[in-house]
Amino acid sequence: MKTNDKVETAIVALLHHSSVDQLTFAKVAREAGVHWTTVKRYFGSKEAMHERVRAAEGSQHLGTKGRLLAAAKQVFKQRGYDKATLDDISSEAKLTKGAIYWYFDSKDDVFLALMDLVLTDLLRGIPEWLNKFLSSQILKKRLKRW
Repeated sequence: MKTNDKVETAIVALLHHSSVDQLTFAKVAREAGVHWTTVKRYFGSKEAMHERVRAAEGSQHLGTKGRLLAAAKQVFKQRGYDKATLDDISSEAKLTKGAIYWYFDSKDDVFLALMDLVLTDLLRGIPEWLNKFLSSQILKKRLKRW
């Protein structure tokens, strides 16, 4: 996968649980598996990144794969997996069906890529959640009673 696609796919993944203002070069780089300076070179400045991502939130300026995944998320949410079609996804992304086949073999493949993003997000959040839970007053009170 090209670096540009990695960065844009990472942004789509991060926007599932973060706002645009919470995006940093480091977070995007970590998600994309690249160095933060690569992300900085790609966008130029943090403000430019935020501006570009805000403009892209409607899926118009994301990279092709990112646009397809964002569109698939919407289509699956609206119609459900069974009723969704690749035509629906390509129409939502304002791309041709050929663009889907460039990145994915089938609707199943699109769905699995989307689930991979969701599960990666969930797994990435576990250490933070666990740390909050273990340091919570509720747990400390329960442990004292035990």
